[in-house]
Amino acid sequence: WKILHLNTKKSIMKQAFTLSIFIFVLPVLSFAQDAETEGTTPEQNVDTSALAQEVAITPLVDTEKKHRHAIALDFGAQGVGLDYGYSLNRHFAMHLGYMMLPVSIEDYAYDFQGTKTQMDINVKFSHMALKLDYYPFSWSGFKLMAGVAYFLDNEADVNIMLDESIYFGDDGDGDGFGDFEFTPDEIGNIDVGVDWEAFNPYFGFGFGRAVPDGYMDFGMDMGMFYMGSPNVSVDATGMLEDTSKEEEQLQANFADYKWLPQLNFRISFRF
Repeated sequence: WKILHLNTKKSIMKQAFTLSIFIFVLPVLSFAQDAETEGTTPEQNVDTSALAQEVAITPLVDTEKKHRHAIALDFGAQGVGLDYGYSLNRHFAMHLGYMMLPVSIEDYAYDFQGTKTQMDINVKFSHMALKLDYYPFSWSGFKLMAGVAYFLDNEADVNIMLDESIYFGDDGDGDGFGDFEFTPDEIGNIDVGVDWEAFNPYFGFGFGRAVPDGYMDFGMDMGMFYMGSPNVSVDATGMLEDTSKEEEQLQANFADYKWLPQLNFRISFRF
């Protein structure tokens, strides 16, 4: 009985010792396994997810930043010019442009109520404009526009004189010419000039983005410059000298010409 009791006691102590070791080692092994798991699989999953997001998003961001600029060739009612466009986002863009319209016509023949006249026409329009485009729909090229322009030149001048002599009276010789002849130099000429203020606001709408989605795009703008009432001057010589007195009346006739229309076509290139 003593031997049996002793063996039983040793067995219980052995089992208790083994159980203690197991209880002590188990948390250590569990902690090591967790540390190994945290250091490998989850971190690898996070890195893989972040890498996937970076691969998916980065090209879009880089493309957006890279393609925010464009250069365009403009031509239309205000002449020809160049335009630089910058895209702020899908709804707003701005562009700075320069256009010029030099027109010079000399010795233009015009029949005025049976009298042959000759005109010299000079038109000088050149301006720099800063405009803001608003695109109500991010998927569309339709836009509303507003801006301001500084006109370096905004004047028109017309010089009119007769192209043939005028005869008065009838000398009875049947040749169709009267007794009195007045040459174009004697009759004189009329010079009419019109000019507007330098700074003028612009309002309009159009189609086509300042910075195209592709590498090249076509656009069209329609709008108006508010120029205010023009300044009119009249200068006359010879027998027409008294016509200069009609300057005030001519100024009143031109008072309603406050808007300068613009129809502009654009070919833009993204870079």
